[in-house]
Amino acid sequence: MVTSREQFEIMKRAMEEEHNKDLAALERLQRFLPTAEASSSNSGEDAIGRINPPIQEQDADQEELESDERPTLIGTVLAVVQSKPGISVTSRNVLAALESQGFPLVGDERRRLTSIGQALSKLAERDPAPIRVVRRGKGKAPNVYRAVVATINPAHIPNAAGSSEMTM
Repeated sequence: MVTSREQFEIMKRAMEEEHNKDLAALERLQRFLPTAEASSSNSGEDAIGRINPPIQEQDADQEELESDERPTLIGTVLAVVQSKPGISVTSRNVLAALESQGFPLVGDERRRLTSIGQALSKLAERDPAPIRVVRRGKGKAPNVYRAVVATINPAHIPNAAGSSEMTM
């Protein structure tokens, strides 16, 4: 398909108009960026560079330290449940304990309860489960959880029955 010179000029004008609209849009966006001291350029490269700022790399050691300093939700939930070894807890009880500790939770109460419920169920599903489900919830009744306490049968401990011999 061969285009005539007239058709080519029409396409060129349409593309130039579209290009000018794009530049105008970039200049409008540039006003909303935090660094407003930069002048608006016709090329739009300055605006594009500030829209996508270069990513600064952090040291891996520093990143590990920051992640170690922040407690996770699942770790904190586990600590709360294990701090009450003989007491059954629900997600609402754990939420109250986390709020009293000042743990940062976001969202409304329903979302916070859902997050805590998911953390409790994941802990109960782990292979050596640190907590167990005491009673499955039904309807509006919540699941009830309890920390697994490792108990040792005294019959398995040598010298527990009063004998002074060591068995092998």
